[in-house]
Amino acid sequence: MIKRPVPESITEEHIIEEAVARLKDLGLGEDVIANYKKGILMVSDTDGIFDFNSWPGKGMPELAVKDAKKLHIHPYHVIYTWADLGEFYDVLYISHFPGDWEYERVNGRGYMMSYSYNANEPDLSEAGNIRLDLNQKQLTRIE
Repeated sequence: MIKRPVPESITEEHIIEEAVARLKDLGLGEDVIANYKKGILMVSDTDGIFDFNSWPGKGMPELAVKDAKKLHIHPYHVIYTWADLGEFYDVLYISHFPGDWEYERVNGRGYMMSYSYNANEPDLSEAGNIRLDLNQKQLTRIE
């Protein structure tokens, strides 16, 4: 688990600082961070890192983020995964509860919290732990 101070009350500035720190923890490059700071979220998959406009599945990352925001969370990156069960858009997020931040962050084994949007069965979308392959330039989900 990555240890960083957690503020007692949260401002938008705290959330942005935390998102940038998490993007760095995940090894995502300066382009991803610069885009995030401009309000542009990116999508990672096994082929690279894309902005929403260049993503082949037009509209799907936006739909996943919109669905995730129903939980009153702050999305900062999306990971696309295709599996036998279908297509998933894992929305990495920061909650508005500072007490949750520590366990939301990626740990040394690659586990972290995300909102997994199930593109095939949206009603089965949920927040939970995923595991990432942190050895790849692009983030990929392995569990």
